[in-house]
Amino acid sequence: MKRKYLFGMLWIVCFSTMLTACGEKEKSVEDVKENIEEVDTKENIESDKDIVELLGYIDDFKLEGNSLGIDDVEWVTEENRLKELGVESDMSNGFYIHNESNRIKIFKKPDDIKIKVLDWVNDNGQSHIELSQEEFEKYLGDAPDRLYIIEVDGAEAISITECYTP
Repeated sequence: MKRKYLFGMLWIVCFSTMLTACGEKEKSVEDVKENIEEVDTKENIESDKDIVELLGYIDDFKLEGNSLGIDDVEWVTEENRLKELGVESDMSNGFYIHNESNRIKIFKKPDDIKIKVLDWVNDNGQSHIELSQEEFEKYLGDAPDRLYIIEVDGAEAISITECYTP
């Protein structure tokens, strides 16, 4: 009896998820293009430093291209900052990830970009391991919603480091 109940509940959740996904509007090329900002100079970064660290999600990373798309976010740990942003959150986990917009910043991706991800296999995410671009492209496919610290120098991304998110 309990199995039938659980199976029924699982079926309802899956079916409702399918209906929700089917009801979403498919994005047109114009919708996507309006959310892309190509970074071509240091002025686009809003910093006077040569090398800047951005926190964000990697939206586009392909071996064939020489660009990297980033949806940058803000890691908020103070209640006052949440109020400034107009966000209501209890921050029960001690932080809030604020994504002000879904604009994607496009940076140049050099062949020698340094990529480090958390070592979940040998060290339970306590240290980083270095990956090649090929390995990283596969890693992104397996875990697309992880946060990264991306170091940029002007219009070029020079390193990507996975950020631990509790």
